[in-house]
Amino acid sequence: MQLIISWIKDNKYLVLILLTAALLRFGGTNPGYSPYHSDEPAIYGSALEMIKKSTLDPGRYDYPATAMYINVFAYKYFFIPISWMQYYLIHFGDVVDGVIKIFPNEKEANRVFTLYIAGERGVNALIWGRYVTAAFSLGSVFLIYLLGKNLFKKEIGLVAALFLAFNFRHVLNAHITLPDIYSSFFLLLSLITILKLWKSPTGKNYLLAGLAIGLSFSIKYQAHAFLPFALVHLYLSFTEGKFNIRRFFNPYAIVAVLLISTVFFLTNPYYLINLEQALASNADDYRKYGMGTNSLNLFPLSYIYHIDFGPPLFLASLGGIILMFRDWRKFLFLCSSLAFFFFVFTYYSRGGFYIRNIIPATPI
Repeated sequence: MQLIISWIKDNKYLVLILLTAALLRFGGTNPGYSPYHSDEPAIYGSALEMIKKSTLDPGRYDYPATAMYINVFAYKYFFIPISWMQYYLIHFGDVVDGVIKIFPNEKEANRVFTLYIAGERGVNALIWGRYVTAAFSLGSVFLIYLLGKNLFKKEIGLVAALFLAFNFRHVLNAHITLPDIYSSFFLLLSLITILKLWKSPTGKNYLLAGLAIGLSFSIKYQAHAFLPFALVHLYLSFTEGKFNIRRFFNPYAIVAVLLISTVFFLTNPYYLINLEQALASNADDYRKYGMGTNSLNLFPLSYIYHIDFGPPLFLASLGGIILMFRDWRKFLFLCSSLAFFFFVFTYYSRGGFYIRNIIPATPI
């Protein structure tokens, strides 16, 4: 307990930022946004159906299943047990009178689960999913602090965390069960592990980076973390300014690359099992996003300038990019993570129209 109190005293500004971020995120969750967002059932609805049917097959492949599995775990081992306890406490008199049985038969248990635990049309599960999303959004605020602190210094991390705590899109989407907040969290986690690899190129850190990148890709088929990893590994492959082929073909680096795809298929086993259906779903998304458009679209940047950041913070961010030129290594490391975003959503596709795709790139 003394250690916790001491840590809070040493990090009082961070604690204040996190408390503020938590208030903004969890405070607007319930009742919060309208329960009729067309994409929310992709996560909370799929998670609820997996629990009802006792299966791990999400039944849909437009998004990877990792965020769905996270919600399945949270529902099954946290929200559902608590909801059953609340149900019996509320109906304590009926339990005493024998009207409600503590151990109901299967038919009665399913009825209570549908009406009272999950809620009509799964409205309770929807709120549970929003709480989980809010938690990952709060986690992103802490992770951007760690990234800023470890890449630059503690004060930079605090400023970055403060900005993200109040960021419009991150606060808004913390109240909706969509994959973008998860994508932001795991991208930041990937960058932290890659930075750790850069500073200490051990086998363990290669494996941690591969694991984190695999999880990041397993959220939304987005490759934001691939290029920073490749650049750091390439940089580590030089010894005294000369390319070292043995370092480049480091066995741990090869395993880390293989681990990325392994993590994806381990967290999405039904993608391979139902490969034809999964590829058809991916093809639909490919067409919906207008992949292959190859035409410059500045709408995402305009949205960031006017809405997501606002002009003052946008211009300050450009100033920060200019200041980073003093250390080209840190510049390449941080900005390379944006390469996927800018290429795919401002040129290669029309996906920038869906502005929530900005969310993973926003903290960077």
